[in-house]
Amino acid sequence: MQTILRSGDTAFGPSDEIFWGMAAGSELDKWDDRSREFGSCDNGDWDWFDPSNFAFLGRVSDSLTLSIDC
Repeated sequence: MQTILRSGDTAFGPSDEIFWGMAAGSELDKWDDRSREFGSCDNGDWDWFDPSNFAFLGRVSDSLTLSIDC
């Protein structure tokens, strides 16, 4: 992921610290997870999700709904 535009909040420092929340569900299973905190994110910075972060881990018979939020 790439930081396109940081928030500009300088009350606690010039960089952003973000994490991603993921929630998904099918008719058979549900899943939620949160990424690690990505610290010191500035404009144009690149970072990668850890291999242990899954958007969904479960069974699907017919449909899957997924939400990813920053």
